Amino acid sequence: MKKMIIIVLKILVVLLIVVTLSVLAVTGITAKKNYNNVYDKDYHTEFTDVRKQVIALGLLSPSSHNMQPWRIVLDEDDDLKFEVYLDENRSIPVVDPNFDQLVISTGIFIEYMTVGAKQLGYETVVEPFNKGVLPDNPTSLEILSLPIASLTFIKTDVTSEYSFDDIAGATKRLPFDDSQINEEILQNLIELNNYESQRFEIITQENELEIIKEYLIDGVKIESQKQEAMEETSNIFRYTTYEKNKDSYGLNLHSDNTSILSRTITEFLAKVFPLSWEKEGEFWFDRDSSNIDKTNYFGMIISEGNSRETQLEVGMLYAKISIYANNQNLALQPTVQVTQSYLEMETLNNEVQTEYASATEKIQIIFRIGETSKSVDNGIRLSVDDIIN
Repeated sequence: MKKMIIIVLKILVVLLIVVTLSVLAVTGITAKKNYNNVYDKDYHTEFTDVRKQVIALGLLSPSSHNMQPWRIVLDEDDDLKFEVYLDENRSIPVVDPNFDQLVISTGIFIEYMTVGAKQLGYETVVEPFNKGVLPDNPTSLEILSLPIASLTFIKTDVTSEYSFDDIAGATKRLPFDDSQINEEILQNLIELNNYESQRFEIITQENELEIIKEYLIDGVKIESQKQEAMEETSNIFRYTTYEKNKDSYGLNLHSDNTSILSRTITEFLAKVFPLSWEKEGEFWFDRDSSNIDKTNYFGMIISEGNSRETQLEVGMLYAKISIYANNQNLALQPTVQVTQSYLEMETLNNEVQTEYASATEKIQIIFRIGETSKSVDNGIRLSVDDIIN
């Protein structure tokens, strides 16, 4: 009997070793991690070119689906100037066929660079669409040839009221605490809006929260049941260290407050035993609907019209909100499904537009606002050289 027990124990030990080695091999957890160097406070100092230092700080910005859809062309004649383009290779055509979310994301990126430049002692002059406005449904040639903006930096004695940690705050895709945010902070958030074409509101009343939550959860459900959307999500999900190092953009589990051990096991299982798109949809619906339900505050940015210029302003305004929120230890997470423009979302999109916007306005972004005592790991980010043409 003792011999049998010893044999069984030996087999279990061998199996444990095999499983452990398999997990390590598949996930690459012990491999060198090059996918979030920008979170190192000294990363930007590796560059002597001020523009690259600014870009390094700007890369801390959030973006739709974390696609970081930017391409930088440095000016050959002015060492304090560059242009920002969209990179079509990092687009999400199923849920964002007109590139609206990517233009908004570029506005966020530009504002983060503006704040980063100020930390370095530079003012930023932004010239939007300096070679012509990107049209709706742009062609590949138009995306390649029409910059979203040019940025020029001017050395001054300016200083920033924000720190590196304020721009390095991570999006948190987790339940927020059931707590009340100070009214002064909420008012300060509202007053960050200095754009005439934008309207920024924060939904706080219980009856209004019930309505917006129902809309948002319906939007998550529609997206989770759309095969093309779930397959697009799956294609941009990075599970292993190898994938994160190779393509340091897209989605990952870092912002879900999972421990390293739990995350590694989940990544291993997802890689070895991939879910069907239906099961993935159920997973995202369960997570996102639960997070929405546990939120006491929602922000909404509504534009007068839906031009590329207003989309860019939306991004810049959201960036101001995001950075101030980080400074005040608040957490934000966009919940934009109901704003997306594909056929299955059209009816719900119209209902939400009618509920909250006038006939000439467009709801651009809706996001959760809250407090959380939980921390999340830094996500994945491209490096400066990855986005410079």
